[in-house]
Amino acid sequence: MRPRSLLAGLLLVLIVAVPPGAAGAQTDDVQAAFDEIMGEAYAAFRSAHWNARTGDAGSAAADMATFADLWQTLRATYGDAPPPVYAGDQAWQETLRRIADINAESRTLAEAGNATDAFQSIARLRAVFSRLRARNGVFGYSDHVNACIDAIDLLSPYRNWDQPLSETDWRVMSEHAARIRERFRVLADAAPQSLAPRIDFRRALDDNHGALDQLQAALSDRHERAAKQAIRDLRSAIGLFFLRFG
Repeated sequence: MRPRSLLAGLLLVLIVAVPPGAAGAQTDDVQAAFDEIMGEAYAAFRSAHWNARTGDAGSAAADMATFADLWQTLRATYGDAPPPVYAGDQAWQETLRRIADINAESRTLAEAGNATDAFQSIARLRAVFSRLRARNGVFGYSDHVNACIDAIDLLSPYRNWDQPLSETDWRVMSEHAARIRERFRVLADAAPQSLAPRIDFRRALDDNHGALDQLQAALSDRHERAAKQAIRDLRSAIGLFFLRFG
């Protein structure tokens, strides 16, 4: 068989061996398998984030150990062969390594009983994961949750404000509250079909709306103590939402 005939024969064999649509199905399977382990790892991270934030260093350390095991498996499986949506990411391996390093640093702090510093350390992962998704055109429900957290965090300086609030302060807080209201609307509208009907999900949304309602009432009444407490309640509500659904 001449070279061109041999090549044509090989191509024919490949076409027969890989039926139309099979390659696409294999790609979907790879992505689905990656999404599953990434979801498990991200859930462990969220639990570590919550436990460190609430001062439970022991539980945070256990969550970080779980994350480390899952992340090791993910790196071993996909470090040299990224799933399709991340295949073009030039910083893929470096990002996987950085995530592992941050978790290890955070775990050391948590195991030493230092929940405050462990939280400050592990909290960096939220931004790392967010940037990874953003630069690869991946936008999921976690990003809607992150947008709410970021909007609420703009109110953080007022939680322990020790000076009388000025007219500018009241105006700025009211503007932030309006933006948070819009973020909550998007958060509800974008809920995945697997979450939207769940009672615990609806209640968590209601808890966030309730805290925001309290804040807007306090802003309307110019009640400083109530406003500060509502901001704390709002941050706690979105933090719990992040733990469960983010």
